[in-house]
Amino acid sequence: MDNATRHFEFKDDKSSKFWEITQAGDSVTVRYGKTGTTGQSQTKSFADDSAAAKHMEKLIAEKTGKGYVELGATPVPAAGTVDDAKVKQPTIPKVKKTGAKANPVKPAKPKNPAQNPEAAPESLMALLNKDDATNRLLARHPRASAELLEKLSHSSDKATRSKVVLNPNAQSTEVKPCHPL
Repeated sequence: MDNATRHFEFKDDKSSKFWEITQAGDSVTVRYGKTGTTGQSQTKSFADDSAAAKHMEKLIAEKTGKGYVELGATPVPAAGTVDDAKVKQPTIPKVKKTGAKANPVKPAKPKNPAQNPEAAPESLMALLNKDDATNRLLARHPRASAELLEKLSHSSDKATRSKVVLNPNAQSTEVKPCHPL
């Protein structure tokens, strides 16, 4: 089987490191370390090729999310046929600088759970009284629990109280604000 290795590198002011991943049938091998060294490697076997491919994609997503950049896929010869020290290292793409430092790719920040319509009621309760804007989002959230809405109904913020009254979950449990609207 002709395996393809995917090679990634991460460079910043403090470090320069590489990470490689190869799938060979139902196993995945990862090699990592400081750029210019052989590094360390680990191999993990899976139930089938599909499970190995899924694991490989998950690991790649994690690394790219941390700022690693893929340098390209290269065919890998059978084990023991090439000395790692003689393998030509891929060329590193240049990063356009804006000022003194290069701007690395940053992963997107996760959404506030109060803005996620699928958020669990427990995660919503943890956001209670973070600030008025979050309380307003919680008060109109479709998965807000009766307990959360009851607590929000005591808010000193008029907008939060009015959103509690309009929430369908509050109407089914008869939550009424203690302050006048």
